Amino acid sequence: MVLRVRHLQQVMGLFIIAAFLIFLYGWRDGKPLVPALPSYSHLSTSFNKHSSSLHHVPAASLLSPTNINAVHDNNNQQQQQQQDQFVEHEVVPLDPQENDLLYRPPLDLAFIFTHAKDNFALQAKLRSAVGSLLQHASAPLRLHLITDEDGFHIASEIITQVQTANQLDLRYVKLVYVSADDFVSEIRESVDLLRKFLSHRSNAYYSDPLFFFSFFLHRLLPGLDRVILMDVDIKVKGDIAELHSHFERFSPTNVMGMALEQTPSYRHMLSVYRKAHPNTTLGGPPTFSNAGDARDTLLHRHGFPGYNSGVVLMDIKKLRESKIIASYMSHSMLTNLTQHYNFHGQLGDQDLYTLIAFDYPDVFYTLPCSWNRQLCVWWRDHGYKKFFNEYWVCNEELKIIHGNCKTPIPEDA
Repeated sequence: MVLRVRHLQQVMGLFIIAAFLIFLYGWRDGKPLVPALPSYSHLSTSFNKHSSSLHHVPAASLLSPTNINAVHDNNNQQQQQQQDQFVEHEVVPLDPQENDLLYRPPLDLAFIFTHAKDNFALQAKLRSAVGSLLQHASAPLRLHLITDEDGFHIASEIITQVQTANQLDLRYVKLVYVSADDFVSEIRESVDLLRKFLSHRSNAYYSDPLFFFSFFLHRLLPGLDRVILMDVDIKVKGDIAELHSHFERFSPTNVMGMALEQTPSYRHMLSVYRKAHPNTTLGGPPTFSNAGDARDTLLHRHGFPGYNSGVVLMDIKKLRESKIIASYMSHSMLTNLTQHYNFHGQLGDQDLYTLIAFDYPDVFYTLPCSWNRQLCVWWRDHGYKKFFNEYWVCNEELKIIHGNCKTPIPEDA
């Protein structure tokens, strides 16, 4: 009886070992029942389109090695079909030039975009400005939108639509929200002082605090070293990276760069002073168009028509450290300055920049007229037709067109 039990145990042991070996052999040659997922680089819509083609097998039939192999073959065929279909949607790799572009440091630009809600004319200007900017840019950009929450939402939608319509790579542009509402309260006292001296009419268009923001960019954008601040009423025809390269031409004393005013605005504002000083060049038309010649302009070798702040290259670090500019932010200084020149400003920040340049030309770098071609001809029709073209001339290839004083920019410009 004992021998029979031992014999039975041995038979059972051999049977278990044989079954285990058969199982191992089948597992080693087996393949997964679920096909591999498509590559992460494929579009998600493509995966959703083909995900329903996974093969479903009844649970009972999974026990059969023959059925398992059949399922594997069927899945392999479906996998190959999926891969063939996915080829149409493969993401095209960047060429070396695009790769270089993607990993360049972004250029910092800023737009002031306030009071945008229901202001469709302003929205259209931003669309044109950003669309033309992105179309010609050869470097990635970081756009700082100085606005309110509604304005940022509107601007974000506009910029996304521009990128989509022009098939622009979304990775090349980053948007940064800078709250204008919070900042106005911080600088209210300083702005009120500037408006007292530089807004001749209390209800003037340029009396809005936003037209004085550029004085405070070191506080508004404290993390930046350099920024290009532009009005939204522009059309860009050149590469903004080329404009940015003018920073490298700044002298150690240059804090900011602007193009000259291309109208006799300051001839008019200085009319009393010019009568008392008939030999002055202040407010007179320029006789040159070379960049960087601000000092020559003010040494009686050329006329100085003032500056236009529609496009400003600002070295924020130098602005923060400039004792000269800071000294002009006092009541006594502004009183003496405006009385000396009998000056009644009405154009916001550029009035103060022009006044500072009368005494400290080295603070400023003069951009070529091509980077801020101003279209306004209002003064031509209001008493200055005789002199107007001496100010308005610009014979260079245009890079930025500025529709200032609400002048429409031609479609074919």
